[in-house]
Amino acid sequence: IPDEAAESIKIDGLLNENIWKLPPITREFITNYPLFGEKIDQWTSIWVAYDDRHLYFAFKCYDTEPGKIKSSITRRDNTERDDFIGVIIDGMGNRQTVYELYTNPDGIQTDGITSAINPWSYNKSPDFVWESAAKKVDDGFLTGR
Repeated sequence: IPDEAAESIKIDGLLNENIWKLPPITREFITNYPLFGEKIDQWTSIWVAYDDRHLYFAFKCYDTEPGKIKSSITRRDNTERDDFIGVIIDGMGNRQTVYELYTNPDGIQTDGITSAINPWSYNKSPDFVWESAAKKVDDGFLTGR
């Protein structure tokens, strides 16, 4: 359940706002790609918040070997070879179309749509308007959107 933000949230990849000091909603995930359903060796904390105009997501992606984090400064929608974190949103709640928003550890965005009509075809042609930022830290990386 998202928490209502009592203060303004700045998208800077630092996660300094009080809302991000609350306990994360989860730390347990499974893999999606390249293998579905595998337990993840590293752990990630995720928070969700909102205000009267926006929905916010924040992630702390822990890594026991942060020197091996793969990230590149590249063009939008070109982060497949990088480490990344994202959200998949079923905006209509009908399990037919999802909006996918991903960020690599340098804050580069990848976004698109997947539809039930062709679930294996991820369409990266839409460029949604959203903000993201990320910051590499000693034990992984932080990102917010």
